[in-house]
Amino acid sequence: MMWLLLPAFAEEPKIEVPDRSHAPDVLAPVPLELDDLERHELGEGLEVWHVRVPRLRKATIEVTWWAGRVDLSDQKQSAHSVVGSVWDVASEKYDSAELSELADVLDMTLWGYLGDHQMAAGVQVPLDELDKGLDVLADVALHPAFPGREIKLDKEQTVRFFEILGPASPRRIVGSALTYAWNPADHPYGYRPDPDAYSKVKRGEVFAVHEQMMAEGPVSILVVGDLSWEDVEERLKTRFGTLGAAGERSEVLDAPVPTQTRVIAVAVPDAEQVSIRMRQSAPARTDERNAAMEAVSYALGGHFLARLNKNLREDKGWTYGVGAWYSAGRKRGSFNVSVDVPADKFAPAVTEIEKEIATIAAEGTTDEEIDAWWRADVMQFNKIRGTIDDAYSFYSNNLEEQETVADALARIDAADKMTVARTAEVASEVLSADAPRIWVVVGPKDAIVKGVDALEWEVEWISPKDAILGRFEGGL
Repeated sequence: MMWLLLPAFAEEPKIEVPDRSHAPDVLAPVPLELDDLERHELGEGLEVWHVRVPRLRKATIEVTWWAGRVDLSDQKQSAHSVVGSVWDVASEKYDSAELSELADVLDMTLWGYLGDHQMAAGVQVPLDELDKGLDVLADVALHPAFPGREIKLDKEQTVRFFEILGPASPRRIVGSALTYAWNPADHPYGYRPDPDAYSKVKRGEVFAVHEQMMAEGPVSILVVGDLSWEDVEERLKTRFGTLGAAGERSEVLDAPVPTQTRVIAVAVPDAEQVSIRMRQSAPARTDERNAAMEAVSYALGGHFLARLNKNLREDKGWTYGVGAWYSAGRKRGSFNVSVDVPADKFAPAVTEIEKEIATIAAEGTTDEEIDAWWRADVMQFNKIRGTIDDAYSFYSNNLEEQETVADALARIDAADKMTVARTAEVASEVLSADAPRIWVVVGPKDAIVKGVDALEWEVEWISPKDAILGRFEGGL
């Protein structure tokens, strides 16, 4: 007979059973540690801002000349627009077809633009194609071809937009009218396009604007990706080492804000909805009220469950969604609301918007809204290292705004310490009932007239084309 000897087992371990009687605690998010941009000088008027972001497959390199449209001594406004449109289309080495094919083969993205205070060209390219990407960037940025055919096509498309496509689009109309109402025509930020002048732009003028901008101000190169300084220093010197001019970067201008409430209406007969946009002055980026205003804006319209969206979409079903946001520049800021509703809901929608604004101006946010805003800020911050697009967006904004990682963390800390009382104090100042607001409404005239009468508004009527071209008074 055989005996089976079984091993002696120790006492069975106790298994911790999770408590399922309530939801588990949600741990507070913690901001990641991020490296800051490091500044290197390649010559007088030429600096490089570099940051290594590990584990990204691509890198972004952008060259910025710190002078833009408002710095043009001869103010060739139409020519500057053409530069921004066709700069990245072709170069001395590559025609448009070759450049497009090369971008596809290399999985590369090129861009160029000319803004109010800077001109920039950039490339995003896989790390193993870095040299080729830098060669293409240098060729396009420094030696653009501005092909006559592409300039002609751009002019035709732009004029067609001014004359036909823009005036037929309610969303284009309402956005354009709001922009021009915000900025007076006699200010550089309020420049109004001229289709006749645009159609007459000569190729030589386009080259002249590009050359003038290259000579106007200092140059910064931004490098973001999984690259050390040693990886890029000589590569940048070889291709861009002669750039840069001594001087200071172009600065944001002081600009007026509206001093009285205004309602602008545009009739679009076939529209089934009324597009509503509102803008009013709000604190600038460096204002001590900035953080509280961010909290208020988030609570009103910064996410799907925000007050305006819950009211107009979830409760009433009048819209697919409401947008509300606070935009803070270095000199001025604005609070904005955007929604499209059925024509017969125009006046009720405005009434609900004003009601939500008045409520938060009187009471401020809630603790729960502040907590959600802070968590959203941390989550957004922690995404920065996730993709090359997120990393580039964050660091390029820091370069433009002359900020650091510490500044971003300070805003998160301010969100963590925000109080309901502070949001009420700031909201009552900024969003008071007598604060000057610009309202722009676009849709069927009968519905707008009926809604305006119900709201007891005084309204200015302009045509769709005047809205697209800004041919009305702005900046009151």
